[in-house]
Amino acid sequence: ARALTVQPEILVLDEPLGGAGRHDQDRMQEELARIWREENVTMVMVTHDLEEAIYLVDRALILPKDKGGAARLIDIDMPRDAVSNSCARSSR
Repeated sequence: ARALTVQPEILVLDEPLGGAGRHDQDRMQEELARIWREENVTMVMVTHDLEEAIYLVDRALILPKDKGGAARLIDIDMPRDAVSNSCARSSR
């Protein structure tokens, strides 16, 4: 929240939802999506949670598991909503 008080053009998030429970993660995902839409802030996010990435990002840089492998840039279609996010989780 403090980072948003200065109205940044870019917000860097490192595992922003990593320690939260599932319910809190859902609420925070919705809040991050709202901030992105309403504040027009570019967000760069590091996550290991594929579902979180699919819900929140419009482009993902997938890093290779092995050293020397090639990174891949993937575009993810928008819009997505909380319904599609919860459906993805329930299909695990």
